[in-house]
Amino acid sequence: MRNEIMPGTQRGQVSLTQFLNRQQAVRRSDAERLESRIHAMELAFRMQSAATDVFELAGGPQHIREMYGDTSQGRNMLIARGMAARGVRYIQCYHGGGRRIQCQYA
Repeated sequence: MRNEIMPGTQRGQVSLTQFLNRQQAVRRSDAERLESRIHAMELAFRMQSAATDVFELAGGPQHIREMYGDTSQGRNMLIARGMAARGVRYIQCYHGGGRRIQCQYA
């Protein structure tokens, strides 16, 4: 069973984090850099929460899941496929040495 955070709870955590970040920004001399990081994290949250169904691979057709396989690389490729189907323009998947696989979406 997956440990899931409900959307309302997650939104509350994000709001608390935003509040704490703003408090910290007042005390820091490099507030611009902090603001940039905050913006990037908020954008990532909005992107992830807008496309949660893409990450639910079990809902896709069985024959497609079998084509890609039940491996880290296969799951990442299925996620990338789902993102492309939803109009994401830039998807980068990297398969490095060993078993490290990383996908970036924008």
